Amino acid sequence: MTSQVEQAIPFEDPAFYRDDPYPVFSRLQREDPVYYYEPLDIFVLTKLDDIREAARRADLFSSGHGLFLNDLRMQKDNDAETSVFDGFFPADAEHFAFADPPRHKTLRGLLTPAFAVRNINDMKPLIEGFVSELIAKIEPGVPIDFVAEIADKLPIMIATRLLGITAQDPEEVKRWSDALEDMNSVDTLEEIEAAKATFATMNTVFEEEFARQRETPGPGLVADMLAATLDGQPVSDANILTYSTTVLAAGSDTTRALLTGTMLAFADFPEQMTRLKDDRSLMPSAIEESLRWVSPARSFVRTATQDTQIRDTQIKAGQRIFLLYAAGNFDEEAFADPHSYDVGRANASQHVAFGFGPHMCIAAQLVRALMRIFLTQLLDNFSSVSKVEEPSSVVHVLRHSWYSAPVIFNA
Repeated sequence: MTSQVEQAIPFEDPAFYRDDPYPVFSRLQREDPVYYYEPLDIFVLTKLDDIREAARRADLFSSGHGLFLNDLRMQKDNDAETSVFDGFFPADAEHFAFADPPRHKTLRGLLTPAFAVRNINDMKPLIEGFVSELIAKIEPGVPIDFVAEIADKLPIMIATRLLGITAQDPEEVKRWSDALEDMNSVDTLEEIEAAKATFATMNTVFEEEFARQRETPGPGLVADMLAATLDGQPVSDANILTYSTTVLAAGSDTTRALLTGTMLAFADFPEQMTRLKDDRSLMPSAIEESLRWVSPARSFVRTATQDTQIRDTQIKAGQRIFLLYAAGNFDEEAFADPHSYDVGRANASQHVAFGFGPHMCIAAQLVRALMRIFLTQLLDNFSSVSKVEEPSSVVHVLRHSWYSAPVIFNA
């Protein structure tokens, strides 16, 4: 198969995403929306409607054969069948992210009560307290690294409460989160092993928590899973460990990115922050626009379960598709003037920042609640934000995030 776009596009190279990939995304959407990337034998989807339809069809496009582009690259470079994920989680664990329906729904059900609206509503006063505590540390006119002082801390405070575990050092959780995400950026098997060793230190923390909560159960997801059953048997420690570490590490990373990206959008589009401060009825659309704009998780991989077709392109069973959410969220046919941040965008909720279909992010409503609380208190206290210097971006295939973002808030 010959692509209409002849140049090689290094989708597995983290530097590609650092160097403004959006003109390439736009060209693919116009000229080759189902782009065949021969080095990895994968079809890249960039149009929003195609991404949504493929994500919806779990019967045609499976999550059970790997989700990450770097996994495919590492397997190809090392002529191996093993996944970079091997060793991050217990070998006998079933991760719902890698399961297809109907098993996916059963496994996901272990976490669903923790993210239900009733539980989120119960958590709102606690989240409000966490947000108040952090915003009180911001001094008008004084530079602050938003990542280190706010965005690193708030998701971890919420995740530890959700899990019902003792408070954790934000820097340590960040190291675990970075190690988990390294599987999508590192180049060598040695780097993978180093990341696994770092991530494994989190397992020890949770094993101690399991022992404590078996003796003295408390509120939270860990205690709920310890008391739950799966297939008529107590949930295995392997599954509890896998789900707990995912909530703490992966959840904190994406929320950190969303918080930071929203502040940077306010800095680049100050009139939009003013507009939202003056008209709080725009809060729902502003949150959806921030999700579209930031797209904390850029992409995921799926595997065709049978011969199928997307547009005019034939895809064989066993071939992969690359759901490039970051491109879909800037699709010019879906979003008018997509490279402008618009807190009043009427159709912002059509984004795929949370994914789509059965694998849509389980924490979506919690994230929306957190953002509403955070933005409300921020706008109650400050009128604008500006950059002190350019933020330091995470160079990564999957993650759209920042290591630091020095800013100044003005009252």
